[in-house]
Amino acid sequence: VKYAELPNGVRIPYVEQGDTSGLPLLLLHGLPAEDPSVELDEIEASTLLVWGDQDQRCPRSEQEALLAGIARSRLVVYAGAGHTAHAEEPERFAADLVAFAQEVQDLFAQRLSTAIGAHLQVGTQRW
Repeated sequence: VKYAELPNGVRIPYVEQGDTSGLPLLLLHGLPAEDPSVELDEIEASTLLVWGDQDQRCPRSEQEALLAGIARSRLVVYAGAGHTAHAEEPERFAADLVAFAQEVQDLFAQRLSTAIGAHLQVGTQRW
C-alpha cells in the first residue's frame, strides 16, 4: 500500500492495478479495455471516475459501463474538457479529488468506529 499526499493534509492509501482489496483506489489512467484480468464487479474500492464530455478517445458509453460495473463509483463530468480533463482543469480536478478522498476517509472512519463500537459492546456483555 502506498499513500497519496493531497492538499489540506489528506492522506489516502492507494493500491496497484489489479489489487481490489477494498482500499480507496486512485486511478490516474484508465485500464486497457483488452485486459481480461480486470473484472469490474470485483473492484471493491471507492472509485472516482473523471471524464471530459469532449473526450474523443473514451466515449460516454464506456464511462457508463465503468459506473455500472464498479459498485462504489462516482462519475464527475467536466463539460468542455477532453481526454485530459485532469490537466485541462487542474484546480477543479484537485478540488474534486480532495473532496472525494475526504468522503472516503470519513466513510472509512465511520465504518471503523462502528466496528470498534460493536466489538467493545460485545466485549462488555461478556463481562
